[in-house]
Amino acid sequence: KGAFTLARPTARLRRVPTFVIVGAQRSGTTSLYRYLLAHPDVTGVRFGKGVHWFDTGYDRSFDWYRAHFPLDGTRVPGGSRESQCGEGSPYYMFHPLAMARIVERLPDVRVIAVLRDPVVRAHSQWAHEVARGYEHLDFRAALEAEPERLRGEEERLRRDPYATSHAHQHQSYVARGQYALQVERMHELLPADRVLVLPFQELTGKAQETYDRVLAFLGLAPFSPA
Repeated sequence: KGAFTLARPTARLRRVPTFVIVGAQRSGTTSLYRYLLAHPDVTGVRFGKGVHWFDTGYDRSFDWYRAHFPLDGTRVPGGSRESQCGEGSPYYMFHPLAMARIVERLPDVRVIAVLRDPVVRAHSQWAHEVARGYEHLDFRAALEAEPERLRGEEERLRRDPYATSHAHQHQSYVARGQYALQVERMHELLPADRVLVLPFQELTGKAQETYDRVLAFLGLAPFSPA
């Protein structure tokens, strides 16, 4: 927190993301982000992977958001130039307002989504939330409790732009796997050539081929992170 406070005076001299990995949670987004950061012409969040400004931190200023990124013109070690800058926050795709905020604040942005089998993804999210202490029910009970937990939460988030919802963020196992509406929202807000949707199995089973596809999508030169 202190580091970002110190960076605030130079916020307007800092980069803003040219790409954002928006989800889905537990679908390999962290691995993809690390692969991209290995490219000599890519930089990202100064500490960590995602800022969560467009979903749970939107009550903070845009300068606070920019303070998380390197100064504009900072050279990437071994790279020719910083041609791309990004972050990855997997709640962005599911949050009802995040995508519109991203497009408004980053009008030239490209977004990347990774979609995993909804059942496998749901169980992985549940195990992750249990490990973090955000879930106390077993998997079956959590699925049964989900409709009541989420009742009215999306509407509340839409009404109050600064609201947050523990259940919507951490206990939305089935809902997060309902990809059609989330992908449709991305395509409604962005031109088709600035949206890339990847199947999880390609990210894991055809790693270099998929990585090359992502680099081409971002206009980056071919590179092997291995």
